[in-house]
Amino acid sequence: MRFGIIFKAPVLRLARRGALNIHPGSLPCYPGLFSPFYAMLADEPTAGCTLHVMDEGIDTGPVIGIRHLPIDPHHSLFWHLMHLYPLGVELFLQTLTHLEAGRALRPQPQDRSQRAYRSLPSPEQFAAFRAKKLRLVDPEDYREFLGRFCQTHTF
Repeated sequence: MRFGIIFKAPVLRLARRGALNIHPGSLPCYPGLFSPFYAMLADEPTAGCTLHVMDEGIDTGPVIGIRHLPIDPHHSLFWHLMHLYPLGVELFLQTLTHLEAGRALRPQPQDRSQRAYRSLPSPEQFAAFRAKKLRLVDPEDYREFLGRFCQTHTF
């Protein structure tokens, strides 16, 4: 989660039981970078956070599960990210409990025909995001996030 290095096969093989990734996008439709940005830009009703098995590709491994967050255009991209990651962590913890109980995972292969890898948005895509009155960050959303850690202080 939130790790920018792509592991090659020799490193992945070190994890005898496999490696998992929490991706802040619905796979297979939103692999790559800025997935919630692209979901908001496409007027999707939800943004997803996917737990998947890592393989040699980028966000291509079999999917263990996806949790969805309704997209609220009144909140910023930052707000959506701060609410998506906890969904992925919750899914990871449930999966870990499942594994600790000795139950096997049954990840589902991704339908590669739905895949559309995206990289950093272009200036035109940022402009289209702003034209829809969507925001990357909002001071109120940021204050809400900081408030989780500073209960006794007012911002």
